[in-house]
Amino acid sequence: MTITTVVTKAWQLRNQREKQGLTLAAAILISWLGWVLLVNPALRGRAHWQRELPTMQNELAQMRSLLTDIGKQPAHSKESRLELSRQMLESSLNEKGLKAENLEIADGHVKARFIDISFSSFAELLQQWQIASQLVVEEVTVTARDRIDRVDVSVSLKRAL
Repeated sequence: MTITTVVTKAWQLRNQREKQGLTLAAAILISWLGWVLLVNPALRGRAHWQRELPTMQNELAQMRSLLTDIGKQPAHSKESRLELSRQMLESSLNEKGLKAENLEIADGHVKARFIDISFSSFAELLQQWQIASQLVVEEVTVTARDRIDRVDVSVSLKRAL
């Protein structure tokens, strides 16, 4: 016997009142599942995005304002960049309290290796190098240490065009 045959036979054995009760229970179950799986998540999502929308609109306005400000600034020429030198890089390292285990500079490329340094100081250093020397990260390897905010880093940077 197939399942449809079994279900049909079981349905036929029920009296009218049982059929109405089972139909009502099935309708309630389907309605509840529809609410739980479709309607309620949609209502929650809508309420969430209605709360978040003003914040996101403010952030978008700020980004547009910053983009406009950046567009108004004069373009940097290659001559206006600071010269890339070991002395300049080491002084910026000293400002951040960092010491490179290895620092190589050649043809606008910088390779540095740091052991057991503060990750937040390293991130600030990269930002400073990006702004002052227009260096961009080509490759970076960060290995976490046992303590919080301590890492080993190997980084390769190049001069932006």
